Amino acid sequence: MAHEEDHISDVGSTFDFKGFVLKVISYWKLILFSITVSLAVAYYNNVRKLPVYRLENLISIKDDQNPFFTSNTSLTFNWGGTSDKVNTAITILGSRTHNEEVVERLGFYIDYKEDGEYQRVDAYGSTPFEVIADTSKFQAIGIDYTIQIVDDEHFNISAAIPNNFTVQSYGSKEKEGRNIGETAFNKQFQFGEKINTPFLNAVIARNDNALQQGKKFYISFLNFDSAVSRYKNVAVKPESNGASVLQLAQTGNNKARIVDYLNGSVKVL
Repeated sequence: MAHEEDHISDVGSTFDFKGFVLKVISYWKLILFSITVSLAVAYYNNVRKLPVYRLENLISIKDDQNPFFTSNTSLTFNWGGTSDKVNTAITILGSRTHNEEVVERLGFYIDYKEDGEYQRVDAYGSTPFEVIADTSKFQAIGIDYTIQIVDDEHFNISAAIPNNFTVQSYGSKEKEGRNIGETAFNKQFQFGEKINTPFLNAVIARNDNALQQGKKFYISFLNFDSAVSRYKNVAVKPESNGASVLQLAQTGNNKARIVDYLNGSVKVL
């Protein structure tokens, strides 16, 4: 037993810590390279990541007068819990039917993009124009249109039109397939002029945002159902237990879009 303990002690004492450190240092080039690559990858991912915003607004739900209130009643009590009217508002605000109406009113089935530093980003609220779709006619879904500002009154719109594509009417929500032959669409229009084609029926009107000659923007029309599904993340809850004030919150990459959606949701309610 004593011999075995001496053997274990001898093995433990043979570890050369100094030699180990020198061995690690001898790989300093590989270690430095690994650290550099790791930092470069982390930086690349961080600068390409889009900012995420979370905005909230409050809605005050006014209850009707208590049916038991009379001229002889001095006080009425609500023994905790949210009222039926507040619960109804929560249900409506979270329903798909409500979101469909908000998306339709705001025209949120239209996507606006512009070139960012590393990728295209949501340009809603910053474009010098607004796309007003003719909801009685069909719009091609999923085609990217490039809009380039020519001057204060004109713009150029171009797109690669595929051989087969799907169109949708945002009035009736009806969809159908079309085939007009693959073509390159490129034409100059005046702001406010009607655009009537087999794939695009809209007016592109100027707004108050400053325009920059030569700058490009990109628009596309979404499937209406897909556009509505984007807004499932709107959170609705009472500000506190039993309160008649509701809190709406939404997370996204564009503050202007979130603000308009939350305010539009309140107006539709």
